[in-house]
Amino acid sequence: MPGRRARYSRAEVGRIAIAARLATEDWREMTVQASASPRNPAGLDRWRAQARAENPALDDEQVERQAERLRSDYYRELGKRSGEARRSANGPR
Repeated sequence: MPGRRARYSRAEVGRIAIAARLATEDWREMTVQASASPRNPAGLDRWRAQARAENPALDDEQVERQAERLRSDYYRELGKRSGEARRSANGPR
């Protein structure tokens, strides 16, 4: 019938709105902003601050090494938990 609109559920309207917003976003700018965050795990700023908080007596070289170790430990633990979650999701074999 002319003049009748299709009826969408709330979920469908939400998905359409999100898709429209994401289509208009500047993805490069969003990535730059996310990476520039001092809390970004990939950057060393977060880990340097944590290393200094744990041991303020460290010199700059020691802080750098400690920050790299903390970041490495973080990603190692993340990988371990990811594997555990994957295995538990797949169920027993």
